[in-house]
Amino acid sequence: MDNVQSHVIGYLQLGWRGMFNGCLGNLMWSAIPYAILWHIWNERNCRIFNGKEKSWRYILLDIKLAIIAWARRSGGIPYPVGAILRQWQIVVMEKKKPSQISPRWEPPPAGWFKLNFDGSALGNPVKAGTGGIIGNSEGQSIMTFSGPAGICDANEAEAKALLAGLKWYASHNLGPLIILGDSSKAIGWAKNLGGGPWHIHQILDEIQDLARKSHPSLKHRRRTANSAVDALAKDGAIYLKPDSYS
Repeated sequence: MDNVQSHVIGYLQLGWRGMFNGCLGNLMWSAIPYAILWHIWNERNCRIFNGKEKSWRYILLDIKLAIIAWARRSGGIPYPVGAILRQWQIVVMEKKKPSQISPRWEPPPAGWFKLNFDGSALGNPVKAGTGGIIGNSEGQSIMTFSGPAGICDANEAEAKALLAGLKWYASHNLGPLIILGDSSKAIGWAKNLGGGPWHIHQILDEIQDLARKSHPSLKHRRRTANSAVDALAKDGAIYLKPDSYS
């Protein structure tokens, strides 16, 4: 088995490096086959010998973290882990550096935390999803969530995403919080500026109650600055089982 595995890895190494040689994301691309093989092998063993299994999203996150860790050890990836995770497709698929992205995700001030949230409705109303990331001042993602929001419109999905992030934050002993979202309506509702659809008044009441207790700094951002959580929300609309990892 070891001999076969070494030949497979060697073959993948030659073919993969040849395909992506010279790209800005070459270090990460070269680590992808190893990370996939390693974590699929580990998952196989856990399922057979321990009777435990992870969802494919957790496995994918483990693979991404391994790729980042191996690439960073080489000295060629100086960016924070959280920043790379948030901009994965741009860094790896488009072979660009995080510094080339505009607008760029910026960590909150020292001692602060930042919640990026988004809701997505694949139609209006139809299947919807929520997504969010909470990061710290070192650029690390300490919690990521993605899951279904049921059958609802985009406004309700945005509100549910904000509520999910606030509930997680309130259940942990963290420092002051900055909240960023691309829905000006949801940000306005959280600031208790009035209005809001009557059918989600209970959600809005919960949001405003949690906001009064945590005193977050609420800010509206363009969708391009919220691309990572937008993808999580779209995933949440497609898959029925909610996932979160911290």
